[in-house]
Amino acid sequence: MAIKLSDALQRVKAGIADLEEADSSSQSQWEVLSNHRPTAMVLKLADIVVPAARIRQYFDSEKTDSLTRSIEQYGFRGVLWVRPVEGRYYLVAGGRRYVACQRAGLETVPVEVWDIGDAEAIQLELLENFQREDLNPVEETEGVLRMLEVTLNLSRSEVIALLNWKARQHREQTRGINPDYDAKNDINADRWQSVEAVFKVIGKFSPESFRTNRLPLLNLPQPILQAIQAGKIEYTKARLIGRVKDEVKRETLLREAIEQGLSHEEVRARVQQLQAETTPYSLPEHQEFRSRADRVIKRLRAANLNRRSLQKAEKLLSELEALL
Repeated sequence: MAIKLSDALQRVKAGIADLEEADSSSQSQWEVLSNHRPTAMVLKLADIVVPAARIRQYFDSEKTDSLTRSIEQYGFRGVLWVRPVEGRYYLVAGGRRYVACQRAGLETVPVEVWDIGDAEAIQLELLENFQREDLNPVEETEGVLRMLEVTLNLSRSEVIALLNWKARQHREQTRGINPDYDAKNDINADRWQSVEAVFKVIGKFSPESFRTNRLPLLNLPQPILQAIQAGKIEYTKARLIGRVKDEVKRETLLREAIEQGLSHEEVRARVQQLQAETTPYSLPEHQEFRSRADRVIKRLRAANLNRRSLQKAEKLLSELEALL
């Protein structure tokens, strides 16, 4: 469901008000973005720099061609969002509009200048693309991760580990495990309030649904990712196809799913059939690995770890979860 940018920015303020104890650095970022008012002006198209690291990387060629023809016939009725960086203007949002204006031969374009930093630029780009529903699921996932990275000032692996930490905390609370856990002395508990603020602003999914449904997309083989980005296949079908380990069979199924328009259930049935043809852990080294993993899990469940050892074990579990 699309969200209006103005509504999203208002939710920024509401999210901060509801989370008064959130990290102060992330609060300041949200406040700068929500309180900023852009300046309207006209710039030469050649003076606008397009950053290489942008959330949106794929543009539908037919839609871009249609927009180009419209601009050639009626002129450019839209606006590009830019921000000043060391005396130049960098594009924040409006990538397809920028390309269409170039193709239409425009020399100048109307812009809105946002006086914001790197972190706010990523937030604004993501919100603007959510409003237009222009991001494919892969770009959307990358964008949310980047938004979390700059808000929390963490690396991608640390962000993923934080999402896994919360899921593990929920499982432990449900099962009554680790009753002596002290949230006040856990830095992840403070960070999690900022995570909730980010997802409240995005308004599209919860942290847990993002973790379980979107993060796995980034581990899919490149041909499948490219098919999702091109809009050739839904990401739910793509995830099913990604379960096929044999590269040739996987790419054959991907091609058939696209060309024949296979339904979700048809794809699922084909995947199950292919998986049944392959016996997992058939090699001796696979069997040995599985037995060793089972033994470690049993010992871990029975162990009575002190706080330091528990923290180290949690870190190792997070690394394993990220690897898987």
